[in-house]
Amino acid sequence: MGKIKNIKDIELDIMDVAEKTYIQWLIGPLDGEEKIGFRRFVIKKGGSIPKHRHKEIYHIQYVLKGEYIVGIGDEEYRVKPGDIIYIKPMEPHWYINDSNEDVEFLCIIPLDVEYEAEILE
Repeated sequence: MGKIKNIKDIELDIMDVAEKTYIQWLIGPLDGEEKIGFRRFVIKKGGSIPKHRHKEIYHIQYVLKGEYIVGIGDEEYRVKPGDIIYIKPMEPHWYINDSNEDVEFLCIIPLDVEYEAEILE
């Protein structure tokens, strides 16, 4: 059966491997979902997620708030609200909030493959 939730009722957890970064599982295993994970990230001013990759995970992301840097492969991009980001499995990627405000993005990942992240730096 489907469900309705409100974002205000979902825990915002700090990410251990990142700086000033929080993750919120909007839909995932706690909801009984086994195939798709739907998450919201908040990177505070000066925060970052280190360069890493996943063996089998792709990411589909949508920028909600703020401008920040996303690294993919050997390139860095400045993204803004409305931008859509696609990251393939095994592609190194990282995030840097060098702005004066918090940034937010949504991220969809598969849950039915190995998730392990390999930190590259």
